[in-house]
Parts: sequence; C-alpha cells; structure tokens
Amino acid sequence: GDQQPVIGKETSGRLQLAEWLTRKDHPLTSRVMANRIWRWHFGRGIVPTVDNFGRLGEKPSNQALLDYLAVQFVESGWSMKQMHRTLMLSNAYQMSSNFDAKASEADPENVSLWRFPRRRLEAESIRDSIMAVSGDLNLQWSSGSILKYKDRQYVANTAKRGDVDYEKNVRAIFIPVVRSSMYDVFQAFDLPDPSTPNGDRDATVVAPQALFMMNGVVMLRHSLAMAKGLLARTDIDDAGRVREAYERALNRPASSTEIDQALTFIGQMKQAWKGDDARAWQSFCKGLLSSNEFLYVN
Repeated sequence: GDQQPVIGKETSGRLQLAEWLTRKDHPLTSRVMANRIWRWHFGRGIVPTVDNFGRLGEKPSNQALLDYLAVQFVESGWSMKQMHRTLMLSNAYQMSSNFDAKASEADPENVSLWRFPRRRLEAESIRDSIMAVSGDLNLQWSSGSILKYKDRQYVANTAKRGDVDYEKNVRAIFIPVVRSSMYDVFQAFDLPDPSTPNGDRDATVVAPQALFMMNGVVMLRHSLAMAKGLLARTDIDDAGRVREAYERALNRPASSTEIDQALTFIGQMKQAWKGDDARAWQSFCKGLLSSNEFLYVN
C-alpha cells in the first residue's frame, strides 16, 4: 500500500517489520505458517508449494480450510502449540491408512485426505528411533555443544568431519549441520541442502538407504545393544523376547506366526554365527528396525 509506517532513524526496523508481518489483516503470514504446520503433520501442504504462495505456486486444495486455520492461528495468539493441538485432534489426522478402492477412484492422490497418508520418518527421527528402541538414547543430555570448534574454525578440518561425534547417544536436534561435511545418515534420508531455505522435504527410496539399514554404524551399534538387552532378560523365554522386541520396535504384539518365523530365523542365524546368540538376535533386531512398519508412519 501507499501509506506505510515511518521507520525512524533511531531504530533498526526489525520491530516494525515483525509488527507488520503479524498484523491481523496481513494476508500471508498466518496462512503460510498454518500451511507449514499442516504440511509437517500430513506430508503435503494445503498449498503444496509451501515456499511459494505467488502466481507460480500451486493453488490451495481447500481455500476455506486454509483461511479457517489462519484465522484460528491469529485468534489463539499465534500459538503454534494450539495449532498442533487443533490438527492432531481433527478427524483427518486420526484416520487410519487403510485403502479404500472407491475413494481411491474418486481421489487417487488422496488430496482430500480420505485416509491418513503413509509417510516415511525423517532422517532425524529414524536415527533417534533406532537409538530409543535399543534403550540407548539419552533424553536428558545437556552437556553443551557437540561441535568443539569456534565459529568457522571447523571449515578447514573437513577431513575429520569437524571432529563431530555424530554417533553420540543424544537426540538428532543436538547434531550440528556442517554443510561441508554432512552426517551420512542425514544425507541418506533426504535432509535438504542446508545452504538454501527449504520448507519441504523429499522422501526418496534409493539403494544407499537399504545399505545403511544393513551396515550403518548407528544400526550395527544399537541393534546389538537391543539384542544384548533382550538376552539379559532372564524372566522371559525366547518367544517372550520376540514379543518384547515387536512391542518395543513396532508398538504392537507379535502374532503367533511372526513369533514362529522369528524363532526359526534366529535359529538359522545361530548356526551361521557358530552359536553366537548376540549376533543371531542382532540380525533379528536389524530386520525389525529395517522394516517398512518401523520406518513409515501409518
């Protein structure tokens, strides 16, 4: 508009910019934010091009819904927590992922969310989940930064990956993103290029991901810890250990068929590993942690 607020010479303009962005009549800020929160819950934004609300971006699949969420966001005091609560208590979020042939014929891309979209976990969640299921993840960590260098000092030391202990048993949120030496888990599972802003993420299915789930340091270390933890349980038999593993990794009980198959597989692995129980159970744990049921949100 023509009548813009005057920014005095004694101020930087940051506060005025923030006040302008969060005006109730601003057409974009609340919509952009509500759309991004929606995208991270459902895998696809109401406006699919979350970084582009301009003429070259895609149109919203449900304009009225986007407007409603934007208004609710402002009226709640711009509370992201309240917006998360609104979305997660909705019928759309609580739907199952079951397939329906009739609905698929009418809406093959599931744009109208007739079922919950099956989505793969993000790179950080895959890493953290493997550690958490094994019992190794430290949720109370607060000992400072993993990155030992001062600003920009690590750039000249990329050969040693900046001496960053990426395998430390802490949540991935504490892992520094060194652009010149990306963590291999992040690279394998589609962390966006950290040198450019990106409000969306791809979810590819490529061979290096399967190789990581078989031989990656995170998987090898923590699947073995999980196996040893199961073997340390003297209060249950092998069938009980299989049930415990299923409940811990997949959050559901194992069927009788799955228990039989698991015990048969573990027996075969014992022979292959010449009686090494820990390695045999590790192979079973790796199978669970590599399964689609573990890696995908249903």
